[in-house]
Amino acid sequence: MSALSLQLKQQAEKIILDIFSMRTTSLLLQHFSPDQPFSVQHSYSTCSDPQAHCFVGRTAVRSYFDILDLYFEKSSMRQDRVFVEESSMRVIVTGSVDWIWLASRSCWREELTCTVDFDRNLKIVTLVFLTTSDKSTCVMQAVDPRNSGQK
Repeated sequence: MSALSLQLKQQAEKIILDIFSMRTTSLLLQHFSPDQPFSVQHSYSTCSDPQAHCFVGRTAVRSYFDILDLYFEKSSMRQDRVFVEESSMRVIVTGSVDWIWLASRSCWREELTCTVDFDRNLKIVTLVFLTTSDKSTCVMQAVDPRNSGQK
């Protein structure tokens, strides 16, 4: 593995770990490019709208992280595979996250693929979480069964 591939892999693993380790929004935003517009998307694999749950720009990305912190706890995260595409400055990570609703303590697992695109300074330009498990497990589609009467 080349030095650049190793750096890309390490940076991607660091941001994913920081997101799922309850780091502050301010710390998370430091991973993003100060020189280019950036975005975060968190959707499910069968979604027909390619822009669904897309947060573009500093304020919107901050809101995404704030939503996660306001409603959810991340109890564990597992990385299964990491693929590095050095020529496109992209890293793809597959794995899962165990989420817990803060209000009811209900929990579930989201299987997902995370794609991270970096700029030349190894800062994030695009971060995409794509739920590969059932649509209902996508954190952006989550419904707390204990508060809604639904399963």
